[in-house]
Parts: sequence; C-alpha cells; structure tokens
Amino acid sequence: NLTWVYAEPEEEQKERSAEKQKEKRAEEPLIPPPPEEMEVLYELAMIGNMGDIHRQADYLEALDHQYLPFANTLRWLAGNFDEQEILALVEQYMKKE
Repeated sequence: NLTWVYAEPEEEQKERSAEKQKEKRAEEPLIPPPPEEMEVLYELAMIGNMGDIHRQADYLEALDHQYLPFANTLRWLAGNFDEQEILALVEQYMKKE
C-alpha cells in the first residue's frame, strides 16, 4: 500500500514561483524614487552590479516606505540576475519624469 509521490522538476517550481512573484508585484503600485536615485540604479544596472542594486533597494526602502514595492521588485530581479528587466524597469520610470 504505497503511494508514490513525485516531485516537480526544479525548473517548473522556479517558473511557478516566478509567476506568483510577478502577480504579487503587479498588484502593488510602483512608486519610483527621485531622479537622482534612478540615475544610480541605471548605472548599477548598466554594469550588472546585482549586489549594489540589492543595497540600493534597501536604501530606497529606508528612504521612504512608499518605495517598498519598487525596492522589492528590484531585489527580486537582482536575486534572479535579470539585468535586462532591471534596466527596462529603470528606463521606464526615467522616461516618465
């Protein structure tokens, strides 16, 4: 009387987790930080410095709680080493200023 339990392939787990994170982030309005902070993020994204992007996200959260969703998005993207998405996010909000 055994029931075999199969684990999902790791890639499927990562994809599902990524989709959940995207949905969660889509629900939260992103309020971009001031232009000078966006310039810093742009430069960090251009050189691909994920560690400093993480630290900048922490700084933005401490700067003002309203930047929390933006900071969380940065952390998630930096954690996934998604330079292109970070760059696209920063450029999108730099154009709105």
